[in-house]
Amino acid sequence: MRWVLLLLLPILVLFTACEQNETLPSVTDDRSFENDTRLIQQADRARMYGTDTTRVTIDEYVDYACPDCAAFHTERMDSLRALFIDTGRVNFVVRFYPIPRLMRGYHAAEAALCAGGFGGRSAFEGMQRQLLQEQATWRQLHDPRGQFVAYAETLGLPLDAFADCMERSAMAPLIMGDVQLAQQAQVQGTPTFVYNVPGPYQGLVSFYGNQPMAQFQEALQVAWDALESDPSLEDTGTAQAAPTPNS
Repeated sequence: MRWVLLLLLPILVLFTACEQNETLPSVTDDRSFENDTRLIQQADRARMYGTDTTRVTIDEYVDYACPDCAAFHTERMDSLRALFIDTGRVNFVVRFYPIPRLMRGYHAAEAALCAGGFGGRSAFEGMQRQLLQEQATWRQLHDPRGQFVAYAETLGLPLDAFADCMERSAMAPLIMGDVQLAQQAQVQGTPTFVYNVPGPYQGLVSFYGNQPMAQFQEALQVAWDALESDPSLEDTGTAQAAPTPNS
């Protein structure tokens, strides 16, 4: 899988603006690319919500150090899940777009993915919840990874393995891949929500910030209209009407 490293090298340039005393995690360790396949795959599955038959996907680009991201998850995420995800109308994927010069958000993304790798969806969500609820605490730390290990302990995760996952930056392929997709979709900040349908990844419609449910509904209707008007998608099923939020 060494070809993956060549694919990721342009993205690594984004992280050269790190603070002078902060070190970019290495992604060249063979264990990260060759021996962690199962861990990476489980982490990837843990952050994906929805059904295989759904043809509209919302990608949330998040930085756990971002206050607006915390506000969205506190104020909107439950409604989004109830109205759109649990009803089978969309897939939803948590993707990461940490600020390049501040590694705290990068390490927080690692913590969530490592948790998902070892504990599945419940551990991913549990770590995400703690990261967002305790944001004001860990984002002040020069290196918050020790705090993240403490969160992992409350989730019952294997601490030595979790710490090793972060230390070796085992989740770098997922995070760097997200950054590349964010560039393709022209993501400017977090949280940004990108709607996609089958085809090239470019972002059929996207918007930024902690917006009301009506904004999610409007964007979803655009996506469903695109599906209905595209004859090439007829074999995948008939597009359903987008649900109307209660508020």
